[in-house]
Amino acid sequence: MLPPGVDTVLSVLRSSAVVLDESDSVVKASSAAYALGLVRGGKLAVEPMLNMARDTRRDGEIRQVELDLPRRGTGRGEALAVSARVAPWAPGSCCSWSRTSPRPGASRRCGATSSPTSATS
Repeated sequence: MLPPGVDTVLSVLRSSAVVLDESDSVVKASSAAYALGLVRGGKLAVEPMLNMARDTRRDGEIRQVELDLPRRGTGRGEALAVSARVAPWAPGSCCSWSRTSPRPGASRRCGATSSPTSATS
């Protein structure tokens, strides 16, 4: 069960946010998460982010990584530079991303550009 007000918080965030339960199903997601294609069919659609959420759920560590994600519908090799951060939120994980900027010519493959790091704040 999510605390009261989660819907309100998700609706005003400039970054996209997704809350997953223990079975990796999306419990709540911001409209930006859907618009960027991060959530499809009730699941987190970006494998590196899903793996981060699973790792965070397992050990409770906050993780952050920079990713290049393909832009939906462009087909031109453009990517979005995304900073992904995952933090535990019982009973699942709250995963948030902030869209930074388009990267023309970036790889169409979804992949990390730096290693996940633990954070204490």
